[in-house]
Amino acid sequence: MTRLRKMFLTFAAAVAMALASQAPTQADAAANPPLTEAQMVQMVNSFLTLSDAIDTTGAEGIEKVVALLHPDFRYEHREYGAHFDLAGLKEGYLARIERGWTRNSYSEITQFIAGENMLVIQKSSSWDDGRSGVWQNQHREGDVTLYEFTDGKISFIKEYWD
Repeated sequence: MTRLRKMFLTFAAAVAMALASQAPTQADAAANPPLTEAQMVQMVNSFLTLSDAIDTTGAEGIEKVVALLHPDFRYEHREYGAHFDLAGLKEGYLARIERGWTRNSYSEITQFIAGENMLVIQKSSSWDDGRSGVWQNQHREGDVTLYEFTDGKISFIKEYWD
């Protein structure tokens, strides 16, 4: 299977799983009015931009990311065994800053599918990786992520890439 086909199938599977989730009741919809597609894309772009900048913005940058997130925020990345809440996300960002392994991070949404209070994106990313002691530019294409929104904030992120 070609890498491009694998990326497409991963993206399609993420969309199918997101769309198959339980439909909200009328009470849920009234309590959590849907964001527009443009609002969700803007919020995810802000999240990606702020997350990319964490290496230079430090604790202040973490607080800007947290401002976009719902208090009951959850994150899952099965391939990395990552399952955490808002406090775990903050700890992860602090550990990333302390390690100092990355710099010049950049992410860009290359395609997306929007639903009611959910957005599935495919993105490309680049960054400088210094784990080997020498800075080397890295690049990834086709990473797929599901974002869900509650009360106008990002409440759930699930990564579908390894």
